[in-house]
Amino acid sequence: MAVLNVQVFALAPETAKPLTPEQQYQVFTSFTDGLSGLLGHAGPVFVMSRDVTPYDTGALVQVLCLADSGDTVTDTVAEHLSAAMAGDPAFFESWELAAGEIYVASSDN
Repeated sequence: MAVLNVQVFALAPETAKPLTPEQQYQVFTSFTDGLSGLLGHAGPVFVMSRDVTPYDTGALVQVLCLADSGDTVTDTVAEHLSAAMAGDPAFFESWELAAGEIYVASSDN
């Protein structure tokens, strides 16, 4: 197991106008709520913290967790973000998810 910091980007369509502060807050609350089920989760990913940082054209999601692989974390986070986006399909229409960097903070290897 390793302590990992994993990034996932949620990207608005290129043709979209920049997000207003209210829309950025909507993104923040949707994603924070969507990821809350991962905190302390006893499955393959044990999440210690998650941060959602919205910006003009999307959001950066960072998860500090304990897991066997970064791919597992990325896939798990993407599933939860997709579910959160499905909760408001009109707003999140054509949004995409993209994997970011994976940092290993500590490992037992």
